[in-house]
Amino acid sequence: MNLTYYFIASLTASHLISDFLLQSSSMASSKHKPVQFIKHLLITSSILYLITGAFSFWILPVVFFAAHGIIDFIKIKLAEKINKPLILFIADQAFHLITILLAALYIDYNYNSALSEISYWIYLFGTNYFYFLIFLSAIILVTRFGALLVDLSVSPLLVQIGNDDSKRGFINGGRIIGSLERTLILLFIISGNFSAVGFLIAAKSIFRFGELSNPDNRKESEYIIIGTMISFLLAICVGLTFNWISKYVSE
Repeated sequence: MNLTYYFIASLTASHLISDFLLQSSSMASSKHKPVQFIKHLLITSSILYLITGAFSFWILPVVFFAAHGIIDFIKIKLAEKINKPLILFIADQAFHLITILLAALYIDYNYNSALSEISYWIYLFGTNYFYFLIFLSAIILVTRFGALLVDLSVSPLLVQIGNDDSKRGFINGGRIIGSLERTLILLFIISGNFSAVGFLIAAKSIFRFGELSNPDNRKESEYIIIGTMISFLLAICVGLTFNWISKYVSE
């Protein structure tokens, strides 16, 4: 395994942890406040330093502190002028990913040391740590990241349906169900049980049959179908990507 693969995996995992596990919705909404903004950047750079295990690369968390801060600052300013949360979210994550790729390529191009000499965790655990990182990233992508992506994707549809929350079920019930189903799909694909994915889709269709078959709930039905398809598509893509990375790196 070369440095590029490892640092893409470790930097991606650290980004997902700091942005989606350790950052609540209230923290994200208050990042326009300088104290909260700096707090988030300190958490981001600290997690990165810890996850990579490249403790001699003290410049790495410093660079990402600045890069992450610039990207988030631009997003905050654009959000004040543009009411397109989904587009801003995707663009924000895309620029973070570009930063990760450029950093990984720069490290691989400029350093010829063995990976075990650079990362303390690879020295201790070998390539098992790399697979742990990509699995952890996959889990975060299909749960926390996926929940936010689906919410932002279907939220404009709620305006057309109306604001009656009494028929929406439990608070966060849909989000929990979505995270669980995406996690199951991911595990099914990783384990090679593709037929179980079809069974899960069929089972959900049966449970939702009452809502989907009522012509008076057409908007509700389309809302559910769109959200479900986005959810399933994300989980399938993450699962297939995980399998491809695992196979490609191990060759």
